[in-house]
Amino acid sequence: MRRGPLDGKCIGFIDNMKPNVQPFLGEIEALIRSHHPDIRTHTVRKNFTSSKLIANELDGKVDYLVNAWGD
Repeated sequence: MRRGPLDGKCIGFIDNMKPNVQPFLGEIEALIRSHHPDIRTHTVRKNFTSSKLIANELDGKVDYLVNAWGD
C-alpha cells in the first residue's frame, strides 16, 4: 500500500547484522532514491546484544522505516 509521496521524507533503515544485510539495504535505498532523489535517510545498526532494542533510536527522526528482519 502506498501511503503518499516520499519526496522530502526521511526513511529509516534498521540493520540487524544478518549476513548480506548491508548490500540489501543499500539496494533498497538506491531503488527508493532512483524515484525520490531528495529523501533523507537514517540508519541504525544492532550490536551483538540480541536483546537490545534499537528502533527507539529512530523515534521522531523518520517518516517511514525499512527493517531488515528475519533469518
